Amino acid sequence: MGFWGNYNLYTKEKNFLNKFLLSNNIVEYDGIIGKITLNTNHTFDGRESRASATATFEYVEDVYELFIDSIDYGFNMNAVIEESQQEFSSFFEYAEAKEKREFHQFESTFNYCTVELESLKHNYNEKSIDLIFDFRGDMHDANIAEWHSFQVAIETLNIVDNVPYWGRLLSQATILMNNKQYDLAFLLIFSAVENFTTLLCEQYEEDFYNEINITSMELLKKIKLVIKHTNGVKPSKGREEHPSMNIILDLFDKLYKNRNNVAHGKYRDITLDNCKTCLNFFILYHTIVTRKPNNNNELLRFIKGYSNESIFP
Repeated sequence: MGFWGNYNLYTKEKNFLNKFLLSNNIVEYDGIIGKITLNTNHTFDGRESRASATATFEYVEDVYELFIDSIDYGFNMNAVIEESQQEFSSFFEYAEAKEKREFHQFESTFNYCTVELESLKHNYNEKSIDLIFDFRGDMHDANIAEWHSFQVAIETLNIVDNVPYWGRLLSQATILMNNKQYDLAFLLIFSAVENFTTLLCEQYEEDFYNEINITSMELLKKIKLVIKHTNGVKPSKGREEHPSMNIILDLFDKLYKNRNNVAHGKYRDITLDNCKTCLNFFILYHTIVTRKPNNNNELLRFIKGYSNESIFP
């Protein structure tokens, strides 16, 4: 299996991009918790087997991403207060109790009726999550009015305070990709490449090259300089390039043309695959610069390391 075969194998791991951002301190583990009100037109008078309810959970945190498989939900009844049905004032109080096995899961069964999460929609701009629940079982005694404390706990990744601008651009691009706004997402990812490169070149110019205005160079020349400088590539009669330079150059040629077309309004058919290609460029470029692999095999090992990163402690 060649370089791209292995790369695609590692990066198709679940939440790979989130793991990359977590590994590079762009986002951090967090969570949100709160009460919701279940809304349903069902009267629960008969012994019907199915019914549904909707709820909207609003939050104030700057949540970057949430994971569907990390949601806990359940309720307390006013008449029965047990240790496993306590209310939690914060997500980390809940997480600590869960880790200490003082709390296993929210109670989601009322006598013979079970509540299951059917689907959700994350509204990033409105900072809300629309939830649809399914009631299953015998519901003649499932009086929803008695569910005074139905809670939802969601594990999240939040953008770190004072994150570099390129990190915020990547995070915002991912949200746009989730909303299928691929044109703008593509531009933000490419802008992250430019910002990451410019920040390094400004530092190099101040520390090493103050007699040369490298920040005014063309982007590709700056990228090549950054890779050579950080990896100690020495001038020679042959190629002065890092072993992974060709990978970067091949991707850049494809991306730069798309970037100009979109930026100038000439092309509006950017796809999810185009965005992923741009992300691949940033991930590889960032890894070459920050991890300094000696060859492509080492580069792949670093990429594989991201895929093995643990999202939650």
